[in-house]
Amino acid sequence: MLKKKYMIVVILTIALILLWSLLYSNLAFGANGSSGSWGAIRFVEPNESMENQSIWKDAATFNWTPGNGTNNAILSVMFYVEHKAASEGFCSADYRFKINNWISEEHHTEPNTTYSLSPLCGYYYKMPKPNQGNYEIKLQFQRSHTSSIGVYIRNINIIIIVADGMVPNEYYKVELPSEAVGGFCIPVDKFSLLAPYIALVSTIILAVSISVAYIKYKKKQ
Repeated sequence: MLKKKYMIVVILTIALILLWSLLYSNLAFGANGSSGSWGAIRFVEPNESMENQSIWKDAATFNWTPGNGTNNAILSVMFYVEHKAASEGFCSADYRFKINNWISEEHHTEPNTTYSLSPLCGYYYKMPKPNQGNYEIKLQFQRSHTSSIGVYIRNINIIIIVADGMVPNEYYKVELPSEAVGGFCIPVDKFSLLAPYIALVSTIILAVSISVAYIKYKKKQ
């Protein structure tokens, strides 16, 4: 009977090893993003711009060209800027994105007379049509119609979450540059994220199995 219990433990251990191997192969292969990727791209424009009219003006223009021209998408768009009023008094400004032929809803802010960071504003639905060969990304702003004072903005930061190739079950760490125009996506080793949990669960199952087998053996004695 004891040998039978040990055989069960051995079989269970082998099963855990096979499961661990299967998880590793599913997580590790393709993680280099050679056939597709998910990730974030950050664009930065440090120059100052000013708008004193209630008309839309391009504050910054960037381009993203996917590696896979027929299987890509922009999943979300976020931005924040430094802004200030041109003079004393009530100042308000409106922002929006224009990406190719897609125009977002407007965001409204009320800067004061010294430079300060605007809120982080984002769009997470009704994104531009996917599978385009190139995306021209414009952040536009204007002095709100309710304001008589112009607005200055600088240090424009645009963060877009993209899918390029859209390989399933791939997760990417976002690393944003502190300055300069451009962006990049960096893959992360997905197995390294889950390895501690896999090892913990495997150890617990194995320990419980051995304990149960030992207790039953003692009772039979």
